[in-house]
Amino acid sequence: AGLTAKRIYEETGRVKEVYVRMLSQIGKPINQPLSVSVQAIPVEKFDLGLVRDIEAIALDEVGKVRRVTDLILAREVSLF
Repeated sequence: AGLTAKRIYEETGRVKEVYVRMLSQIGKPINQPLSVSVQAIPVEKFDLGLVRDIEAIALDEVGKVRRVTDLILAREVSLF
């Protein structure tokens, strides 16, 4: 979730703050979360283009969630 938030912040350049939460379900693949919640505070105002950009990034990151295991093992990301 932290990597997704960072990517949304950096790539859109249109949010002051962004928070991402992903909820997985026991017994289900990690790349099929039960829910993904994104909260963002825009620099100016939300528009449909910004919402679409955020959604596209979040969906792309969910598809790549398995790479996080490699990043954790390489100690390239912080868990807390």
